[in-house]
Amino acid sequence: MGRSTIHYTDNKTNNILKALHNKLRPTGTPVQRVEYIIELLLLRIFEVKVKRDDAFKQLRKLFSNNDKNSLVFSDLLSLNGNQALITLNQKVFPFYGNILGKARNVYKNKNLPQKVQDQLVLIEEVFSNSSFSNNVRNGNLNEILGLVSDIDEERLSETDLLGDAIESALSEQGGTKDVGLYRTPDHIRQMMVVMANPGFKDIIFDPACGTGGFLFDAFQYVMEKVGKDESWPGEKAHKEIKEYLKKHLKNTETEMPSSNIANTFYRVGISGIEYLGMIRKMAAINLYIRGLNPANIEQGDSLEIFDSGVDAGTKSVVVANPPFGAKLDQPAYPNVWEEYSKTDSTTLFVKLMFNHLKNGGRCAVVVSEGFLTWDGFVARIIFKAKSSYVH
Repeated sequence: MGRSTIHYTDNKTNNILKALHNKLRPTGTPVQRVEYIIELLLLRIFEVKVKRDDAFKQLRKLFSNNDKNSLVFSDLLSLNGNQALITLNQKVFPFYGNILGKARNVYKNKNLPQKVQDQLVLIEEVFSNSSFSNNVRNGNLNEILGLVSDIDEERLSETDLLGDAIESALSEQGGTKDVGLYRTPDHIRQMMVVMANPGFKDIIFDPACGTGGFLFDAFQYVMEKVGKDESWPGEKAHKEIKEYLKKHLKNTETEMPSSNIANTFYRVGISGIEYLGMIRKMAAINLYIRGLNPANIEQGDSLEIFDSGVDAGTKSVVVANPPFGAKLDQPAYPNVWEEYSKTDSTTLFVKLMFNHLKNGGRCAVVVSEGFLTWDGFVARIIFKAKSSYVH
C-alpha cells in the first residue's frame, strides 16, 4: 500500500529531477522548487498527450492557429531566459489556468471525454495563480527548460512521473517544515487506514489532507479488495454501485469490470481539504495519478468551511493528522462547536471530524500523547458525547 521509498524513476529521469532541484535551489524552498518543476513537467506532458493521444485530438485545434504564440512547452525552447520567464508568467500560465472553458468551446455542445476533463481539471488546479519568481535567473531557466526537454517522451506518458517529482522534493531534509507540513510516516498512515477499514460503500474524507497520503492509501486499501479475477464485490454490491453511479455520474458506462467500477465510484467517494495552495496542487496530482478526481481537493480552512446544514453526517470514514498547535485563522469557530468555539486547534479538528461522521462512522486521527489527560476536559467531552455511536 502506498509509496514507501523516495525515488521511483529510471536512473536517467531521476538524475534529471535531481539536476532540476539543484538548478532551482537559489529560487526558494524545496516546496517552491517542486512547484516550478511540476508546472514545467505538466506543460511538456500535456503537449505530448495532445500530440500523441487520440483522446485529445479535438484539442489540437486550440493550438493549431496560434502561429507559434508559445502556448506549448516546445515553443519555450527557442526563447532566451528572460523572454521565457515573461512568456510563462504573462501568457502560458493565464492560458492554462482557464483552459477548461477554452476546451469546451472547441468541443462546442459535446461533453468532454472523462479522460480529457480529468487532465484539464488538473491543469487548472496547477496553473491557477502560477507565477515564476524573478529568482529564476535567465541562464538557469534555459538550462532548466533543456533538462525537462531531455526527459524521454515515453517516460512522460507514465503519470507517476509527477508523483516522483513531488516525492523527490519532500524527501529533502527539512523540505516541508518551512510551510508547516509534517508528513505522517507511511507505516503509521497505513496502520490507521487498516484500523478504519474502508470499503467500497464508504465516503472517505481528510480535512487536513496535505499531499493526500491518507486518501490515496485508503483508495489503494479498497482497491486491494478487488480480486484479480474481478469477482469482487459480488453481484449484490456490484448492483448497488451501478445504481449509485447512475444517480451521481450521468453518462457513465456501468457495464465494466468490478475493479473499474470501484475506481469510478471513488471519483466521488474520496475528498479532502488543504489549507496551503501549493500543497493542494500536490494533493490534486497525487489523486489524479491514481485515477481519482483532482477537483475533490478543496483549498481553505476546514474549520471555517464546515457548514453543519450541508456537511454534518456526510462521511463514513475520516482519516487525518491535523496540524498540532496550528495558529487558527480566526478567534472562534462556532460553526464547529458553539460551546467551545475558542478551544485549541487539535481539539477543534477532532470535533470537526466527528461532526462530519455519519452514525457508526469510523475516525482514525493522530493526536498528541496527552490529548485526553493533560487538562483535556474539553476533549473528553467530545468522546463522552460521541462514543455511543462513533467507532
